[in-house]
Amino acid sequence: MDSSWVPLISGLVGAILGAAASIGTVLVQASIESRRERIRQATQLALEDYKFQIQLKNPGERLAPLSLYVDFHMRLAKALEQGPLTPEKYEDICKQADVMIVKLRDLQGPVHPV
Repeated sequence: MDSSWVPLISGLVGAILGAAASIGTVLVQASIESRRERIRQATQLALEDYKFQIQLKNPGERLAPLSLYVDFHMRLAKALEQGPLTPEKYEDICKQADVMIVKLRDLQGPVHPV
């Protein structure tokens, strides 16, 4: 092989690797930004839901911690991101929230459901 091809091939391989690294970085950053935005929106929805539940609760009734509301809304946002929200998906998310509430009752006593 002619020695004049070595720098050309090396340059081409370097350019391909550099482009692949740039594309990979952009994809990772987009994924992180998407997750950050989903967390922000779920947290805002959970806080509004929590405020609403405070208004609805009976005197002396305890609410589930805000973290359970955030968890519920995170699961809901993730399900929406994966495609249409079907009744089955929603039921599964609600069942998972119910499991968390049961565990919380075991630890703390009765709480108002999410």
